[in-house]
Amino acid sequence: TNHRLYRFIKCGHEQEFQLSKVRTGSIDCKQCWFEQLQADGRAFGLNVIKRGRVSEDKKTYWYECEFIECGHEQEATPQHIKDTRSKVKCETCQLEKIKQEAKDAGLELIGDGRGKDYRWYKRIQCGHKLELLVQHVRDRSFVCHQCEQTAFDLPSMVYLLKLTHQDLTWLKLGHAQYLKTRIKQYGLVKGVEVEEIKTIDFDTGKEATAYENKLHKKYKSSKINKEKMKDYMQFGFDECYKPKALDKLLEELNSK
Repeated sequence: TNHRLYRFIKCGHEQEFQLSKVRTGSIDCKQCWFEQLQADGRAFGLNVIKRGRVSEDKKTYWYECEFIECGHEQEATPQHIKDTRSKVKCETCQLEKIKQEAKDAGLELIGDGRGKDYRWYKRIQCGHKLELLVQHVRDRSFVCHQCEQTAFDLPSMVYLLKLTHQDLTWLKLGHAQYLKTRIKQYGLVKGVEVEEIKTIDFDTGKEATAYENKLHKKYKSSKINKEKMKDYMQFGFDECYKPKALDKLLEELNSK
């Protein structure tokens, strides 16, 4: 045969090669390569166990891996294991997270959607099926159009926040179904600290909006110029107040 068994001088590992490969220097130690793949995997929380399936054209190989944190097993290609930009994520844990987020939002996960970012859900309250972005379920920013419910029909709240960025402090009055989601939607510059001062629950978004607008009209003289606030937030900049308005706004909210 034209194969011979060789020992690498540098690492001591033994491997068979074609004579022509040795002559042209087209050789690499598979054992060292695999050990490096294992090291790369461990750096990203993966135990690379062994080589698994191979594509029909024999150009792509998958390796059986185990996630160190959760113990779930999953296949991955060497390219994915080594990719520092998008490390391998546990699909089992991801699925459990999506299921729990659906449950928390009053939904049941029932299947995949049109792409990797969409899923099909069933709304527990009415039984209607919805295809939604996973992020919208996570933020709970969705409605059942078959029930013709909108944010104006669903429970909401009026909130008062104090925000601080370096030497600037301002108040934010608004309404939302979910306050954490609303804060994310502001698009605040990096470094802004947010403090929740007061929230008041309303049966519907319509009621919350009416009450909020009444306060905006009453205290418009205490508002901060929206052009100034655009430097600190991408949205919601036209409903910001000077800190000196805190006592008056808080008095209004406490009396509701």
